[in-house]
Amino acid sequence: MKLLFWILFTGALIMAGFMRYEVKRLDIKHFNTMDFEYPADREELNELVRVWSLDPPKEKLLTDQLGMDYIFMSFLYPAILVLCFWARRQFNARMNLKKYKKISWLLMFFGGAQLVAWGFDFCENARLETWLSQGGVESIFLFKEMVLLKFVIGIMGFLLAAGVFIFLSLHSREPKI
Repeated sequence: MKLLFWILFTGALIMAGFMRYEVKRLDIKHFNTMDFEYPADREELNELVRVWSLDPPKEKLLTDQLGMDYIFMSFLYPAILVLCFWARRQFNARMNLKKYKKISWLLMFFGGAQLVAWGFDFCENARLETWLSQGGVESIFLFKEMVLLKFVIGIMGFLLAAGVFIFLSLHSREPKI
């Protein structure tokens, strides 16, 4: 599990770096994916999509970023899933499960929930691509909630697993991280 996690995590870092590099290389100012992922309201997102869809270099950057994000998320969420399951396996092997059963359960829950977050991220990108090709946004029903949940699930899974590894290293003479 350790090797698989590091391969996936490295892939996610490489993709994140490549996505950032593309923005810098094209020297497009004021590009922030969070503007698209978590707009204040439908009107703000509609205006943003309209403006970006009318400018070919910006539209190409955004569609390229969304395409690369599919690859990025295909590394990131499985990496967090593997990290949670790896932490759970280490935790279960070294701790009293009766006393810490909830932590083991939370690791399993947040590990599995990465598949939900991955699905939310996929749906988010698909909706953004559709809106960009249409040149506008009709409805953002549950869009912001989906984006918020994907972030919460991903961050909670990562922090919980990392916290378990820190806990295990503090309560063991020979950390097996």
